This record gives sequence, C-alpha cells and structure tokens, in this order.
Amino acid sequence: MFCRQCGKELAPDSSFCDECGTAVASYSDATGTVDVEMSVDSVEVETAGVELEYEMAQSTGEKTMGIIPVLKKPKSFGRWDTYAMVITNRRSIFPQITSQMLKEAVVEAQRKGKEEGKGFFSRWADQLRSTFNYSQRYWNIPPEDILRETPGNFAIENGDIREIKVKRKDDSRGDDVASQTYTEIKIDTTIGEFKYNIDGHAGDEVNILKNLFGERVKVSRWSMGGFSISI
Repeated sequence: MFCRQCGKELAPDSSFCDECGTAVASYSDATGTVDVEMSVDSVEVETAGVELEYEMAQSTGEKTMGIIPVLKKPKSFGRWDTYAMVITNRRSIFPQITSQMLKEAVVEAQRKGKEEGKGFFSRWADQLRSTFNYSQRYWNIPPEDILRETPGNFAIENGDIREIKVKRKDDSRGDDVASQTYTEIKIDTTIGEFKYNIDGHAGDEVNILKNLFGERVKVSRWSMGGFSISI
C-alpha cells in the first residue's frame, strides 16, 4: 500500500504516512470507493454483450405479423411432417413441430387438466387444442430464436414469395370411406415450390395469408369428387 498523497510505501499497520502525515484511513476509504466503481464497471462490461445483442435484434425491426399454426407436409404412406408458418414483416419462418414437441404439449395439457379437476372428455378436448395452439407461443419468441429451435427450421424472404395458391379439396373415396376436407397450400418462391395441407376449410389461415400477402394469394376452385365448385 502506498500513500495517495506523496506515494511513499506504507507499513501494513501504519495509521499515518511517515513522510507527509496523510491519514491511512482516508486512503483506505478512497481505495474502497475506487474498488466499488471498478466492480460496477466490470458488471457492465459482462452484460454489454447481451445488451448489444438485444439492441441489434431491436434495430432490425422484425416483428411477427401472423401465424399459420399447423401445416402438414405430405410424405409417403400417408405420413407427414408438421410445420407452422410464422410470418414477420421481413420473412416467413417455417419451424418444424416434431412429434416429441407435440407429445410434451399433450402431457402438459393432461397435467393441467388433472390439476383443475377436469373430466376425461374435457381433458381430451384440451389435448386436441394443445396440438393446434402449440404454435401460438411463437408470438413471444424472437424470430432468430424460432429459426434456431430445431435443425429442420428454415425461412423464406417475403420478397421471394411470388404466389401462394390455395385450393380446398375433398378426398372422398367412395360411400364406405368418410370424406375429408382439407386445404392445399402451394407457395411458389424464387427458390422453388413448397406444398402443405391444412385440415378443414382453413378460412382463418387463408384470411391471414390474404391480409399479409395481398394479391399474391390466389384462391382457386374447391375440388370435390372430381368436380370443381367456385368459392
């Protein structure tokens, strides 16, 4: 330790500087103040990286404008991959909703239903809604985090989407098989075409697409049992 007034080295048990008489207590108080200030500065330095990342994310101005909750991408043997479509003011992000993610959502719905004392059918309805509503959590997740959530996620710049073709279909296969109405979505982009199905008439989903993509959304005829009906 050195005297803050004259710089002379101080003995560990000194109360005053032998050279100029400055009180060591004052020196200790001053040193403590400096130490505290340095500690605060170090905390600010440590958090600077996080704050900078947050500010950079805010500066992009990217906001979620709409969500298509469930898109089924057909695979072989009647199987499909499930995606959502998160539309921002810049791009469309397609997060894949894996079977494990859906399973966890169903388990959580079961747990909450039991805690609330709901009956079997009410809990079953909650499970069905949990699958559909799972994508709503993307409203509260930054777009970059959505993109990184699973390896199968990808994004398309909205400016690269040339046309979105919508066609409602009925895959009736005869009297012995119940018909199933679904909506086919084809997204034509500069990097290729992406095809998905939505169960049912998908009126709300189509309205979201129309509101955000305008005239690029083309709703064609409803294909039913080989016949086309205008909609």
